[in-house]
Amino acid sequence: MRTLHQSDYVKIFYASEENILTYQWLSASATMPDQAFKQEMLRIPEISAEYRPTGFLEDNTQRDFIIRPELQCWISTEIAPHQFEYGTSYFALTNPPSYVAQLSTQQTMDEIKKQIKKSFNVAYFDDHPQAWEWLCLQQMTVGDVSIV
Repeated sequence: MRTLHQSDYVKIFYASEENILTYQWLSASATMPDQAFKQEMLRIPEISAEYRPTGFLEDNTQRDFIIRPELQCWISTEIAPHQFEYGTSYFALTNPPSYVAQLSTQQTMDEIKKQIKKSFNVAYFDDHPQAWEWLCLQQMTVGDVSIV
């Protein structure tokens, strides 16, 4: 796994063999300003264009940042379309520590589903290993048949 970016708020990794991009939010993200959140999110289309990951793992186990409704809409129009454009179709998200942060994550994915008229798979997990395993299973294929 190769580190592509690291800041006070997030670490971004890419696993070429599995073709999975991982966003690992750090505990400092709890107090990040909205503009910093947007800056970190804008890395997704940039990195997706270069690596074209089929799987995306958002590790929220340390993130206590609340994604407000305005940011949920922004993500659904400015970030998510690019992920689909560059081939991402499997999304594994780990649950944030607080219920409110968890709810804001689920609302964001609901907003994306409402805006994007494309089929994709999303699943929520309590920890990173479970999410990673699910993503790897989703991407295993034998010929043209997916094994789920």
